[in-house]
Amino acid sequence: MEDSIGRPGQHRVEVQTLDAAVSAIIVVALFIVFLWIRRERPAAHSSLQGRPGVNRPTEERIVGSTGQICSKPGLYRSAEDPNQSVVLHAGETFPPGATSDGVFESATWELAMPE
Repeated sequence: MEDSIGRPGQHRVEVQTLDAAVSAIIVVALFIVFLWIRRERPAAHSSLQGRPGVNRPTEERIVGSTGQICSKPGLYRSAEDPNQSVVLHAGETFPPGATSDGVFESATWELAMPE
């Protein structure tokens, strides 16, 4: 059977090509919508907050050295010896750290857990 266009089956091929193009456009549009929605949401899901081993977005690393004034309260750990920690409030001075032989030296303190 010949279509009115001329060649047999040409109309069917054109419809299939059009269907494929429309399907591709729909898939691309859905993908763009998905990316847009994902971009608008926070990076970490609320059910994952506070669970060990879950990577959370990190803030700027907050550190202080012996003698400096603490600007952000919380638990600080020594960069030289992670077993040493101190709780500081805003306005307090960073203390020295103790060495293994009990001598106090200048230390660098990193905020481990904000208040």
